[in-house]
Amino acid sequence: MTFRSLVALAVLALCLPTPLRAATAETPAGLTARDFAREPAIQGLSISPSGKYLVGIVSPDGDTRYIAIWETANPGKAPVILGAQKMRLMSASFIKDDRLAVSAQQLFTYGTRATHLQKLYITDLKGEKWTPAIPDQKASSELEDFVNKTSSPSILSTLQNDPRHILVIDNRLDGDGDIYKVDIYKGSAERLYRGSEKYAGYQPDWNGELRARQYSDFENGAIFIGQEFLNPKTGQWEEHFRSYAKDRNIT
Repeated sequence: MTFRSLVALAVLALCLPTPLRAATAETPAGLTARDFAREPAIQGLSISPSGKYLVGIVSPDGDTRYIAIWETANPGKAPVILGAQKMRLMSASFIKDDRLAVSAQQLFTYGTRATHLQKLYITDLKGEKWTPAIPDQKASSELEDFVNKTSSPSILSTLQNDPRHILVIDNRLDGDGDIYKVDIYKGSAERLYRGSEKYAGYQPDWNGELRARQYSDFENGAIFIGQEFLNPKTGQWEEHFRSYAKDRNIT
């Protein structure tokens, strides 16, 4: 367990009310279906890069989710609470010491079909400004509009050595897994790499340079996943090993 994980657990223990801490050591009697279906009181903890803050999703009533932000140096101090009226908050995590990545969900009706609209937002620790992780764009068809609204970009790297930017993967229909460098303060995005259906599993370094990637293919009818590394001297991708599906252990 990492030092940050230990700090997070220690702060959480101090923040919980005494009766709740005591109850965790016992098996409560008379549980109902509601007890199993309700939202957890607290979940999805994330600590800031400096260790000064802790964020998590809380639900006092078991139905509504909120974002709670604690100061680790003042565990007894009431947390800052952020909420959303129309969106259901799914997760929150630190990408910089003063910025959160928040995943939210909203019921969305497309024709007669009900599904969920997915969104990934960047916000400050007071929730004063919310911006999409990648700027919205106009869809060219109904299908593209539907896929774009029900899919969400994903964070590839928080770029620990860069105080302003993160790397985000575009999962929209016409995005093809393109990788963008996003300015989390301006809300602007610059495409760094074009995605491909063949390649995935990119691994960047802390400066945002891609160093490794995976791809899938067939050889003599056998499917495999190949691992490639970027040669810094030649700038070429070189395969180092393959993992064949037929060789995987079945347990």
